[in-house]
Amino acid sequence: MDLKKVLERASIRSSGAVIIGSNIMVDGHEPNYPIRIITHIHRDHIKDINKSVREASLIIGTPPTLEILRELGYIIPEHKSLPLGYEKFIKLDDGEFKLVPSKHVIGSAQVFFRDYILGIDIGYTSDFKDPGKGTPIMNVDVLIIESTYGKPEWSRPMKDVTEDLFIDLVKQLLAQGPVYIYGYHGKLQEAMHILRCGGVIAPFLAPYRVYRVSKITEKYGYEIGELYLETSEMANEILRTKWYVLFEHLSKIRQRVMSSSLKAHHIILTGWEFETACRRLNERIWRIALSDHGDFEDLMSYVSQSSPQLVIVDRARGGSAADVFANEITKNLRIRAIPMPISAPSIESFMR
Repeated sequence: MDLKKVLERASIRSSGAVIIGSNIMVDGHEPNYPIRIITHIHRDHIKDINKSVREASLIIGTPPTLEILRELGYIIPEHKSLPLGYEKFIKLDDGEFKLVPSKHVIGSAQVFFRDYILGIDIGYTSDFKDPGKGTPIMNVDVLIIESTYGKPEWSRPMKDVTEDLFIDLVKQLLAQGPVYIYGYHGKLQEAMHILRCGGVIAPFLAPYRVYRVSKITEKYGYEIGELYLETSEMANEILRTKWYVLFEHLSKIRQRVMSSSLKAHHIILTGWEFETACRRLNERIWRIALSDHGDFEDLMSYVSQSSPQLVIVDRARGGSAADVFANEITKNLRIRAIPMPISAPSIESFMR
């Protein structure tokens, strides 16, 4: 494999854009690429979307991803918007690509590209968890992979029981009063689904934006159940009962905790908890290690099962963890791994 030629066809730029082939930029913007793919709704993957809307010919994502982005206020003209289901190939002059399912948040996708120029397959995982179970493994020659939890110490030994602990905790706390749950869009809706599947029957409340995103996820198969807009008349009646679960964006936690006159319990959903699945911070606040990213073991497992000739590790979003993860891949799996973006002299060192 000619590394120089490969990196002309598969790379990660300083803008955060993942470049695949001659036409595709993913999860970031670069000039002169006509197709922008958005793998999911999180902020670090929709960076510079307005630039892409202005300059690109097509904005591609799964139907729920594009629908939620519109609900969040992003304007993508209909003539530039292409909702694309999983496993449907689109042919270009230099290759063909498809979106592959991913377990991360509603609508998440991986990108698979068959390169006609080099005769190789390139895959970009974006964010994922549960490789081989919830997230299919792409068997490719060049694998571009996330590295959020790319350090060996960032493993969660109790990840298989976290959901059950979360369900049990919410049930216990509901017996004492209302429960407020904090997370990001996507994770909040996953939490609703987990609780409903786990037998939590208390009504759910949410502010407008969380409510609207939740209704879209329900449309695409999530079990949400009894959910009310926090400002509705029905919600006012439910608030008086003090038996409900309210879901709020993580950015609002300080405001909610400080302003709450109720003896409510507050649960923070976070991936940055490794020693235990559930941690009590004080009398009223808990942390649950419910992550929508795979941990270090999951990342290594994906690479091992994919068996690529080359791994490009996402440094734009993973930071220094990408450097560590690339070294671990090379050391333990004997596969060449390069963190990107990096400077030209550093790339040259990998070509020796």
